[in-house]
Amino acid sequence: MKRPGDFAEATIEVLAKRVGYLCSRASCRRSTVGPHSSETKATLVAEAAHICAASPGGPRYDPSMTHDERRSPDNGIWLCANCATEVDKDPARFPVSLLRQWKADAEDEALKLLEKPSYGRLGIPRPAFAPPLDYQRAALQQIIEHLRRSGVTRVNLPQLASVLPDPLLRDGINPIHEPLSVETVVDAIDEFIETGKLRVEGQSLALPD
Repeated sequence: MKRPGDFAEATIEVLAKRVGYLCSRASCRRSTVGPHSSETKATLVAEAAHICAASPGGPRYDPSMTHDERRSPDNGIWLCANCATEVDKDPARFPVSLLRQWKADAEDEALKLLEKPSYGRLGIPRPAFAPPLDYQRAALQQIIEHLRRSGVTRVNLPQLASVLPDPLLRDGINPIHEPLSVETVVDAIDEFIETGKLRVEGQSLALPD
């Protein structure tokens, strides 16, 4: 049964979609939706949590807010069930400023994933920490040149992953960030796709002529 301060269904949906149905907590980011045993259902383990409580006495309640402001998307954050419970159990540990930062960062991350060709088309996960782009670019360029000299015109991700760790193919590149992996050159892959140095063909990358 809905309470007066609960979010509208449309608000809940937009909060979930704006972060790709991932928990907005920076240290969590778990997926919150998946298949149900019934083919006609999906399992959702999350909620649209109020940043400032909907009613007096609730966590982070702000008496200066109007009823509509409390029910607006701006006052909501998408969290998995565990994180939603935790942030409301200890509001002093999870102040408004922190929740708003989580929300902004999660939406920014979702936007980047939406825009990046490698993630959208190839499903390459993005690491929490990656080498500088100049390093990625130089390493990937040398790998591409080596593959092209070897007569390779297309390479799938497992093939690329088997080549990248070989330090002999990266002469003159600072080895501080080794070993390299597909995930650690994902920004360079994105750049090369966007600039036409690589093309996506199915689940493979086509090398330039």
